Amino acid sequence: MTRKGMKRLDLWLPENHPVFKYPPGSRVKVARQWLDLGARLSGVEKKLTELEEKLNNISLQEFTNNEDQRDKEKGRLVSSPPFNVDAFAKTLTDIFG
Repeated sequence: MTRKGMKRLDLWLPENHPVFKYPPGSRVKVARQWLDLGARLSGVEKKLTELEEKLNNISLQEFTNNEDQRDKEKGRLVSSPPFNVDAFAKTLTDIFG
């Protein structure tokens, strides 16, 4: 049977795959949801990688100088604590894997 705008995927999985913990009538729906989530997660990972690359290209000194200049332009005397790019990138990696 063909469905307009749809393609079929025949997939072999190991016996102990988590999808087999679901009842036979719901496995297809669960597998489809997991595939969709995986595709979206892949997009998030790509964006995270792009952010990490951009952060790595920003030097700490450049960032601090820009912040100090903006504070001076706005008449603020309070200097902000230094931004640790490496610690921030590590935190993102810890959160998103």
